[in-house]
Amino acid sequence: MMSILQWFKRGAGLLCVSACVLCVGALALADEPRVINGVSAMERKFVFEKQQFTISNTLSPYNNVTIRADFDGDRTIETLVGFQAFTYDYDFKVPVAFIAIGKEVRGRFAHELRMGNEYFKQIELYDVDNDGNPEILFWSEGGAHFVTLDIYKYEKGSLRQIFGNASACTIEFQKNPKKPAVRIGRERWDDPEWSYTSGDFLYELWEWDGREFKYNEESSTSKPQ
Repeated sequence: MMSILQWFKRGAGLLCVSACVLCVGALALADEPRVINGVSAMERKFVFEKQQFTISNTLSPYNNVTIRADFDGDRTIETLVGFQAFTYDYDFKVPVAFIAIGKEVRGRFAHELRMGNEYFKQIELYDVDNDGNPEILFWSEGGAHFVTLDIYKYEKGSLRQIFGNASACTIEFQKNPKKPAVRIGRERWDDPEWSYTSGDFLYELWEWDGREFKYNEESSTSKPQ
């Protein structure tokens, strides 16, 4: 079994880390000023895009994961953390999923954040552009069957999004060493008898062309949304 702490640059394929299956160095639940994950540390309360968030005090193997790997090919290890947080909209508590990536330095975690949908689902690693370094597939979900997929490349100390989309039907990442793709299900609103449970969806196909994911009209049955 491949260790989650390693990314084998040759023949690694798709590495899927579902928080409900595996958690490396689970975040501590004690009432401390910082939430500790191994030697990394994150402030429990933090600000993202001028809004305050709090890391959930009910973290478990179901909603957080840590991966340590060389994401940018600089021969040093970065730490990637996926976790559940929340904020407040007036008096309403709103769940939000996050990923954070950066370097662990002297027990501190200097990191960059990205926000997903409401609930953290899983992280996958896959070398989309075939440069020997893994891209980050960040899965999160919300209400009404909604699943979000954000794909990031980590380079020069920063995250760059190379794909982002969501669907209330189905969304699938297709692993292909030559042409990775994302297949997104869409509703059949023109069919009065259609329902989400029928599984009879329209589809968009987005294929990697060497630089970006592009919509493939010939292989799709729905216009891009």
